[in-house]
Amino acid sequence: MKSLSLFAFLLCFSFITQAQTSDTSAVRIEIDSLISLNKTLVQEQKLDEAITVMENASEKCLEAFGEKTALYSMINNLMGINYYYKGQLSKVEIYWLKAKEVRELEL
Repeated sequence: MKSLSLFAFLLCFSFITQAQTSDTSAVRIEIDSLISLNKTLVQEQKLDEAITVMENASEKCLEAFGEKTALYSMINNLMGINYYYKGQLSKVEIYWLKAKEVRELEL
């Protein structure tokens, strides 16, 4: 009886773990798509739309992976670039310092 309940527990646990992995993979793909969209919008000089897209990517990244990840650092770097193109240098500094802080944590 104990072995049957242990087997059932392990089976359920493996399904839960697999579901979490596929969820984070789906979020990663969505964030990658948003980053690609950002690149297209910047090339078309639609900077306000690009910033909105990257804010969305940032929120999704924070929810799924947290603040101390390379992906979050890259998003902040891209936000800084977007604001650089807009000429808003005070915001550039904020985002680039955030990106730098996260990268230093990884080292």
